[in-house]
Amino acid sequence: NITKKMWPELLSRFHKILLREYTPEEFMRVAYQHLVMKLGVEPNMADYIAKGVAVKSRDIRDAIRIANMSRTLEDAQFLVTKLGHEANV
Repeated sequence: NITKKMWPELLSRFHKILLREYTPEEFMRVAYQHLVMKLGVEPNMADYIAKGVAVKSRDIRDAIRIANMSRTLEDAQFLVTKLGHEANV
């Protein structure tokens, strides 16, 4: 979480722990396992989503959102290509 805008008086009540970002390989493994085991995503779609998100953001929430919106591999492919772009609806 971003703490830059928090008041010092509030921040003083917390202990900050800085975690390193996942490597792409770690992210792909974690995302794949979460999508398959927790969300029931087909392994080939989970693999595609994990690899695609690892290149663009490495945010597990992006992988989960794409998986939740995808019914087919084509859906996942479309959404991964749009990751990071503003939606024009």
